[in-house]
Amino acid sequence: MRFKSNIGALDDILKGGFIKGASYLLKGHPGTGKTVLTNEIAFRHASNGGRVLYLSGLAEGNEAFLEHLKAFDWFDQNAPNKSIYYYSLLSMVNPDEGLESFTQNLTELLSKLEVSMLVIDSLQTFDPLPFELDEVRIMVNKVKAAARILDITLFVLQTPNITVQDRHQEQADLDGIISLSVSCFQQKRVRKIEVLKLRGSDYLLGPHSFKISDSGCSFFPRLEVYYRDPLRVTSDVLTKSKVGIEKLDAMLGGGLVKGSMTSLLGAPGTGKTSIGVQFLCEGAQEKESCMYFGFYETIQRLSTKMDGLSIPLKKFIDEGYIKYVWQPVLENDLDELAERLLDQVEEHKVTRLFIDGIDGFKFATDHPNRIFSFWASLCNELRSREVTVIFSEELGVFQSTKNTGERELAAIIENIVYLGYVEHKNSLERFLSILKVREGNYDPQYKKFTMNSNGLDLANFDRDLRLFRHGTYMEQTHG
Repeated sequence: MRFKSNIGALDDILKGGFIKGASYLLKGHPGTGKTVLTNEIAFRHASNGGRVLYLSGLAEGNEAFLEHLKAFDWFDQNAPNKSIYYYSLLSMVNPDEGLESFTQNLTELLSKLEVSMLVIDSLQTFDPLPFELDEVRIMVNKVKAAARILDITLFVLQTPNITVQDRHQEQADLDGIISLSVSCFQQKRVRKIEVLKLRGSDYLLGPHSFKISDSGCSFFPRLEVYYRDPLRVTSDVLTKSKVGIEKLDAMLGGGLVKGSMTSLLGAPGTGKTSIGVQFLCEGAQEKESCMYFGFYETIQRLSTKMDGLSIPLKKFIDEGYIKYVWQPVLENDLDELAERLLDQVEEHKVTRLFIDGIDGFKFATDHPNRIFSFWASLCNELRSREVTVIFSEELGVFQSTKNTGERELAAIIENIVYLGYVEHKNSLERFLSILKVREGNYDPQYKKFTMNSNGLDLANFDRDLRLFRHGTYMEQTHG
C-alpha cells in the first residue's frame, strides 16, 4: 500500500508515492529543504486523517519552530498537538541511560499516540552525544523495526558529514534514500531532488528540480524521463492545417501536416512572430483551440502590433479561441516551463500552438547539453497529442543558416521556414524560403515577403539572388 505525499509531482517521481510502513533517509546540506518538505508531507498527511510524531533536534524550541512554518499555505494551526505531535529529540535522549532506553520510550510513545508517520530530524542530533556510531546504527534499525511492526512510515533526516555520512547511510539500511541539493549554474541556483534508492518500487531516475514558495514544495520531473513514452500514438492519416497565408500554404503543398513541428528561422524583424500569430488566427477562424506561448511580448503590445497588420489576434483571444500564455525571461526552470505548457495544452484541448522564441527555453536550463533531448521529448509529446506546432528561432541579422548552432534540432522537426533580408539599392527587403518539408513536396524558391496594413503576402522577386559573404542576400549581377 502507498503512503502518498500528496505533493503533486513528487508522487509521480516516486511512481505512486512512498511505501506505507517503510523507512526513508532524506539527506541534504542545510538550506536544501529537508525540514520544509517533511513538514509539508506531515501536514498533508494529517489533513487526510493521519497522525504524525515529529522529533526535532532544533535547539530553538517547538513554538519558534512552528512560527517559521506558519508562512506556508499548507500550515494548519489546529494540527499541532491534535494530529501532529512535536517533541524535542534532545529531551528524549538521556546519555546516562543510553540509546536502548530512548528506543524503548519512543516505541511506547508511538503506540500511545497511534501515529502513522514518524520523523527524526535529524541524525546529526546524536553526533555531539557520547554514543558510538554503531550504537546509533543499532538504534535506527530498532526504530525502523518498531515502525514497521506498527505500520508507521519513518522519515530520517540527515545533513551530510564527511566522517560519518557513509556509515550512517549504509549501516542504517533504510528502505529509501532521497537526496536534496542546490546546484549552481552561472548565478542561477536550482533546487534538486534525486531518489537514490527505493526498495520495492520503481521511480524516475536522475535529478529533478523543485521550488519552495509560500504554497510549499513544487516538483518538476525531468521531461526526458517523465514523458519517455508518448501518451498516445499519432494517426497515420496526413491531413493539413493551413497557415493562413495563401501563397505560403501553396509553397508548403497545402499547409502543415497536423501534429508536425515547424521552425520559423530568421533574424529579428523578419516576420516570424507575425506568421506564427497568423497561423493561430487561421485555426481560430475554424473554431480550433489555439495557444500562444511566449516570452517577450505582452498581450497588449502584441495585439496592437497585429492590429496594424490586419491580424485579429485580440478578437480571437476575447472570443476564447486563442489562449495567451506569457512569461518574462527571468530565472525560469526548464521543466517548469514544459509542465506549464503541457498543462495548458491539456486543459484547453489545444490543436494549434505557437511558441514564440525557443531561446526562452534555452535561457531556462542549468544544463545546456539537455536542450536536444529536452526538445525531442517535448516535440514527441506534443505530436502524440496531435498538436500542430510552430516555433520561432532567432538568428543574427547577418547570420546565415550555416552558422545557426541549432543544426541538431533539424533532425527532430518536420519543417523549416527560413526568413531573412535582401540588400537592394541601399535598403533591406524581407524574403522567405522553405528549407525542409519532411512529409511532401514543397517550393524552395526565395519569395519576397511583405507585411503591411493589408496583411502578410508573398511575391516573386524580379531579379536573381546570390548569397553574400556576410550571410545577407544581394541582387545577382551579371558580366
